[in-house]
Amino acid sequence: MGTCRMGMLSLILCKISQFKAIILLLFCSVIQGLASQSDITYEVLYKWGIEAYSQERWHECSSLMTKSLEEYRFFHEKVLHCHRQCHNVQEKSQANNITTEIVLLQNYMRMTVCIDRCKLETFGFRPSSLISQEVKDEFKKQKPYDFLQLCAFKTEKYKEAASAAYTYLLANPDNANTKLNIQYYRKHPHIHDEYFKNLQELPHQSYYIKAVIAYSKEEWLGVIKNMEQATEEYFKADTNCRLLCESSTSSKEAGDNIFSIVTENLKHTYSCKYNCSEALDKIYGKFIDNFLADFYHYLQYAYYKVGDLMNAVQCTGTYLLFKPDDEEMLQNQRIYKKQNSFNEDVFKPREEAQKYYYLREGEKKILEEFSAQLYADQTGKYKEETVKPRKYGPGELAKNDAELKNNKHIINYVKKRGIKLSSQGQDLGGKGRFVADGFLTEDQCKDLITLANSGAVDGDGYVASGGTSPHTPYERFHGMTVDLAVNLAKHKKAKSSHAHLYLDVAEMMRHYTERYENLTSRLHFHYTHLVCRTAVEDQSGRDDFSHPVHADNCMIQEDGTCHKRYPAYVWRDYSSVLYLNDNFEGGDFFFANPDQTVQTTVKPKCGRLVSFPAGDYHAVHAITKGQRCAVAVWYTLDDNYRETAHVIAHHALENLGNRDNEDIVQTIENHQQVTNLVSHVSSSIDVKRAKKKSNTSSEIRLLDDGVKVVMDEKLLNGPKRFAADSVATKEQCQRLINLANAGSVTGDGYNGQEGKTSPHTDREIFAGMDLTRAYKLAEEGKVSPEDVKLYIDLAEKTKKATSEYFNLTTPLYFDFTHLVCRTALGDQTGRSDLSHPIHADNCHIQTDFSCKKQLPAYIQRDYSAVLYLNGNFEGGEFLFAHQNFSIQSTVHPKCGRMVAFDSANYHGVKAVTSGQRCAVALWFTLDPYFNEAAHFEARKVLSQLMDRVLGPIVHGEL
Repeated sequence: MGTCRMGMLSLILCKISQFKAIILLLFCSVIQGLASQSDITYEVLYKWGIEAYSQERWHECSSLMTKSLEEYRFFHEKVLHCHRQCHNVQEKSQANNITTEIVLLQNYMRMTVCIDRCKLETFGFRPSSLISQEVKDEFKKQKPYDFLQLCAFKTEKYKEAASAAYTYLLANPDNANTKLNIQYYRKHPHIHDEYFKNLQELPHQSYYIKAVIAYSKEEWLGVIKNMEQATEEYFKADTNCRLLCESSTSSKEAGDNIFSIVTENLKHTYSCKYNCSEALDKIYGKFIDNFLADFYHYLQYAYYKVGDLMNAVQCTGTYLLFKPDDEEMLQNQRIYKKQNSFNEDVFKPREEAQKYYYLREGEKKILEEFSAQLYADQTGKYKEETVKPRKYGPGELAKNDAELKNNKHIINYVKKRGIKLSSQGQDLGGKGRFVADGFLTEDQCKDLITLANSGAVDGDGYVASGGTSPHTPYERFHGMTVDLAVNLAKHKKAKSSHAHLYLDVAEMMRHYTERYENLTSRLHFHYTHLVCRTAVEDQSGRDDFSHPVHADNCMIQEDGTCHKRYPAYVWRDYSSVLYLNDNFEGGDFFFANPDQTVQTTVKPKCGRLVSFPAGDYHAVHAITKGQRCAVAVWYTLDDNYRETAHVIAHHALENLGNRDNEDIVQTIENHQQVTNLVSHVSSSIDVKRAKKKSNTSSEIRLLDDGVKVVMDEKLLNGPKRFAADSVATKEQCQRLINLANAGSVTGDGYNGQEGKTSPHTDREIFAGMDLTRAYKLAEEGKVSPEDVKLYIDLAEKTKKATSEYFNLTTPLYFDFTHLVCRTALGDQTGRSDLSHPIHADNCHIQTDFSCKKQLPAYIQRDYSAVLYLNGNFEGGEFLFAHQNFSIQSTVHPKCGRMVAFDSANYHGVKAVTSGQRCAVALWFTLDPYFNEAAHFEARKVLSQLMDRVLGPIVHGEL
């Protein structure tokens, strides 16, 4: 610690600073010492951290949250060690007269004693049983990272804050506040994109990502090395997960005898083991179907490419173990057999994969047996599984009514409104179903529709599906959770009275459903969603549903049965929909038969509620005109899955009060003065946008760098797309056209098509130049380094506008950058083809017009953009297409105009019939492992070249 030599005032300030540093060092030492005590668990540290957070002691909060996460990892590593060490202590009995039951009991006792002794030696008397289920759930949801990111930011630990926020978002992708925080972080001058790292990434996930990157670069040995390592690490992680399952017990009440208690806990353990894949089969927080099988898909192809056919065929057989009906792999198998005379034996799956597969199959059968035996009625007929209700004592239900502390006005409202049952039970084709009218007035319905249209998020609740509708391209789907509604009210984007109404309405729905179903246990919110579905203009050729036939807690199979297993929301017990309007065409709700035919129909109208068991098959007919809005709520009897957003929202509204008439939230320029990060983010964004809107017409949205949005989703007649002008000047456009004509390669970017006139049509010449070629031409002195730098700068500007318009909460990376020109050839008479046929950028369009997001498509691509350089040609309009390939909308190219869109959107280019059409085509990804290396290489080379031309800058020179 340095000495203080300065004036009196400065000396005092310096001494105070040193004193603070000493206090902080002492605090850190105390924390380190406390954590080493045997009775300080990760729960204690976590709760101390929350207390520090609530009192704005940011340094303490950051240290305690970090230490609680370390303690959590330490605890589980040691528990794993004990289970590994004691897993094989069973002994065979030497006595012939001892029954199997006694031998089994003896082995369980030996394992229990061994594990308990190991834990005692490791933890001392630290009681692991003191960890509450609530805190266990918080850590499972990565909640400590949410506190850590805020506290780290307050202490200017920007790298730690960004990583913690990103880690929490991956575990909770629908959290609106975290999205806002990350938007703010990305604009912060001290936070860089590389700071956003997943602190919970598992080894097998890291190796898998490296293998996929190597695959995209056709580095086959790299694919083999990393994917083999990923496979090994996956099995290790699965083993660890299974061992930890043996240290947990069921939280459900199991009955009053030893057999039911043992059975319930065995069921819990087997379910836990079988569902280990839920946590392991994820990349960047997204669940990947057939994840482990994909390992062997990559491996078989990589081994084939390096000529190692024995390993290739073994991986083929292993893949088919998991997916025996996969036609693509069966075709590979036939080719291997035909070309190399391989017999069936060489396709034997790998031993470790067989062990894993048959272990899971055994667990699956055991769980099915549990369900069949435990949930059958006296006739032996299968009865749908439900969570066993707990009986409450007198007054206990009201006492535990914590989601809405003062709900008496809700109950009174329900009574006074005179809500009437319109139909129920068998009238609707099934038990537990009912329709009730009179929940809302017309004005209340209008208020909720206004709230929905004031800030609902496109595609909300369906993160992995992409687009503005998860179910159909003929509608726009947008939704809003209760916490987002309150956040909008907080920052004056919506009325607080509307947010209050939303919460009260949801509670009315829950209360009425709970009473109607005559439940003896508490019905909890699982998810609450204010949603609107809006028909797009062109409905020609439509034959789909607004929402296809489904159930809310199980997965419908081809034979009409419904499997209650992950990734279905198996804990959901009841569902409700409250309609807000009827001024639209189509959109009727219907219950369905197992063969997906219509059973009974419910017509929406303001204030009508339909409620039913979550396992019932249901759907929504196509909305062919107008907008249909509703409040959808899913409930659970299992309080482990209770929706915490309601508690947060009620607390926030209590603090907010009714502020509908207050002035606009003021901008606070110095972020260190802000007491709440989320508040700062939203208020800053609000005022920034308000300023921009005041300088432009209502039809034009101004982005950063003067980029003007001229066409949005509505004008372009589809989801996630926009067009903007003023990205480049005429002089800049001409420079890039000159660059393209100086060194582009015919057919560039299409493997095997190089040198061909065009990969798409024989009526045009297609030529392209990627960044690598551009900077190499600059090195050779064939093009200007300044023009190549302009190429990079305009690509960056386009990426920035794309990210800003779509309000992305995670960094956007280049996947591929291409400067391309299409030149019409000769006589164009009778031409009927396209310059670029209709396609999507991250999936393969099938014969039924659906699009499969699987290799060899560029599945990592998330957004696409084109920056046009000229308009002096004939034809060549960019077009968006419907799923049936009919045209949705067109964009006319001109210098400086860009069009950007979700990579899954169907699009194409009309024939260029005269002249030359030039543009910069860009594909972006949210996956940092696919970040285009050429951008870094080009900047490095250009920096050296331009320094060489300009000479070193002398210190002090202007």
